[in-house]
Amino acid sequence: MSDFAVQSARSFGPSYFRHTVIPALLLAFSVAFLDHFVLESFFLTAHPHDLTAQLKESLVRILLGGLVALPLMLFSFAWMMYISVRLTSGYILGDMPTDSQLEKGFSTHIWKVFLSSVRTSVISVAPAFVALAILLAAFLQKQESGFVLSAFGWIFLLVEFFWFFLYASYQRLAPTIVIVEGMSVTAAAKRSRALLSGRKGMGSIPVNTLLQQQFVILFIGAAAYAGLSLPLSAINITGTVTSMLGAGWVSSIINAAIEFLPFFAAVWICYFYLNTATTFIYFQTRFKYEGYDIQILASDIIHPKKVAVELP
Repeated sequence: MSDFAVQSARSFGPSYFRHTVIPALLLAFSVAFLDHFVLESFFLTAHPHDLTAQLKESLVRILLGGLVALPLMLFSFAWMMYISVRLTSGYILGDMPTDSQLEKGFSTHIWKVFLSSVRTSVISVAPAFVALAILLAAFLQKQESGFVLSAFGWIFLLVEFFWFFLYASYQRLAPTIVIVEGMSVTAAAKRSRALLSGRKGMGSIPVNTLLQQQFVILFIGAAAYAGLSLPLSAINITGTVTSMLGAGWVSSIINAAIEFLPFFAAVWICYFYLNTATTFIYFQTRFKYEGYDIQILASDIIHPKKVAVELP
């Protein structure tokens, strides 16, 4: 898998990064917005002695993050995923898409990929919302009943920890299926589950394999972040910018961009590896469970036929 990712980076990495500059910048903006206007503001309040007012403030911040930052983040991910899956599948099948082909398919697939990501995200964190609602109710209740509700809330948080990784793992192929096979969001979710569950007597893709890849991605991200942040800190480039331009708003914007660069680059690189690996797993499962060789599969995708959701 890692060897394939390295080969992919050498083959079409420059094309991927060239086509994903805009979504990567949108992603960086959405993360910065979420961090500054939502997460940091949770520790600040204009009503230190009014609990009801504090709860209203928190609700506004949650809505701000949920309706502005998270949709923009998921749209950026969907955009980058579309480019990566098209390039990776073209590389595997020997039919690399041109720039015009990428642009032509963008409007057709991007919203379904976005909806697929939203669907997976909402369902995978559903127990967390239940847990937070229960814990909030426990906080507002009297001591006796509040203790019982609090216990149920923590149980749901524990369930969320396992549910998130399990559900998200089995839905991992859904956006790729939407792009490659053109299925609807719901049908792609069912097919992703079917492919990763495998065929009776032939085994399946172990969930721990998918989780191992998550740790590899975290390692790559940490290495990329450290590889950029440590040199920038060592040469004190933000201090140089301030001394050259003064302490005005121009230097503040430039310094903020410089400080955000390591995180931005780490996410950009990690998402390339994640989507490349996911597309590789998709084709691997089809080779294994549906009896395709590369020529037949390429013909089937270039001239698609209806594919059953459930594996025989």
